[in-house]
Amino acid sequence: MELEYVEGALLARLMNDFNTLDDVAILSEEAPFSDYTKNIALKCIRQSITENEGESKRVIKRRWFELFRSQTSIAGADYQKQMRDYQSFSDTKTEAIEKNFLEYYSLRKLSALGGLLTGCMTDGLLAGDHISHVNKVVTQLDDITIQENEITNKACHIALIEEMQRKSAGEESYIRTGLYELDKIINGFLKKKIYLIGARTSMGKTALALTFLEEFVFNQQKKCAFISVEMPETSLYKRLVQIRSGYNFDESFGNGAMNHFLAVSDEMYKSEKLIIKKTTDRRIGNIKSICRRLKRDNPDLDFIFIDYIQKVLSNDPKKDTVGAIEEVSGVLTDMADDLDVTMIPLAQLRRQQDPKSLPTLEGLKGASRLEEDADMVMLLHRESRQSEDGVIIVDKNRDGATGLAKVGYYTKITKFHSSIDEDHGHY
Repeated sequence: MELEYVEGALLARLMNDFNTLDDVAILSEEAPFSDYTKNIALKCIRQSITENEGESKRVIKRRWFELFRSQTSIAGADYQKQMRDYQSFSDTKTEAIEKNFLEYYSLRKLSALGGLLTGCMTDGLLAGDHISHVNKVVTQLDDITIQENEITNKACHIALIEEMQRKSAGEESYIRTGLYELDKIINGFLKKKIYLIGARTSMGKTALALTFLEEFVFNQQKKCAFISVEMPETSLYKRLVQIRSGYNFDESFGNGAMNHFLAVSDEMYKSEKLIIKKTTDRRIGNIKSICRRLKRDNPDLDFIFIDYIQKVLSNDPKKDTVGAIEEVSGVLTDMADDLDVTMIPLAQLRRQQDPKSLPTLEGLKGASRLEEDADMVMLLHRESRQSEDGVIIVDKNRDGATGLAKVGYYTKITKFHSSIDEDHGHY
């Protein structure tokens, strides 16, 4: 978001609701806005609230209009009308605005600090004075950017009651995967959880993730983001169209299937529920930034897929593979909770001497920490690349049962499907 919109939206919100001063800690700073006039408006609002404590909102607003005009020669009412242009923007992206405002403020403070240090050899101050100032700024930024969960025991109790009421009313809190045998075991997916998909090379871990994605986006209207550090957006998009249409791209030429294929693609690109991202910067810090930006811009985001974990790098290039995966796993765990999403990372399993043997948790390549942090681990197995039968082994499940789910696989469109008839309960 552009700085003008971020600052204008936050000030518009403050003018409409003085409680914003308490909600957004950074507004207690001396000059948090980059614009002089906005800082004067903030100063006048704070002064008016202090001088008229206990008075009505109308009285406080009248006084800040007077103060603002005396210091800027601009009518407060006129300035408020200017800020109303940002009001609708503020109402729809409240959380994103606060976070972006904080980022802009931090950048300005650090930029000013850099300028100060650049001239430290010629300003006549002692090195100790500069160091003291640096420590002060860093501490200040740390204080205003600290994040804490503010969920009380009472709130947890209320959440538990609400979940019980939903279950009693038959309202599902689980999100079904669309694979009947798998849903029989796990019931479905939950928010704020990590569901790890593991498979050996070419067994279909990306295909399984895209199968879930197609079910969530188009059949259940859930907003999903698929972030890949390996496969480009165009390839992922084409595979998803194949899954959705039921036709192989190459085989659809020269017959009526091509029109259906294009119709499905038209439906997909217009969907606001589908987000596909490819990044060449594989550092976990960049992945984290992408996820947070997606959630800020899409508050209704439900799922984030990451393909795949062993390709994601540590922010510290000196870390070995195990250390890097531990860092990545920790970041994903925090994001699932902080962003209120279901996180589905993909991981590659080691090759086994007998390719027909079922995979185990020990097969996670240098990624045992992933298994520890994940709420559920699903290991996918097919006997060969051409096999149209497979199994999903639920090897770990903190919230319920483990077991083995049989699935079918359409090799031409790389899609998994239920190998059981849901209505009649037979294969």
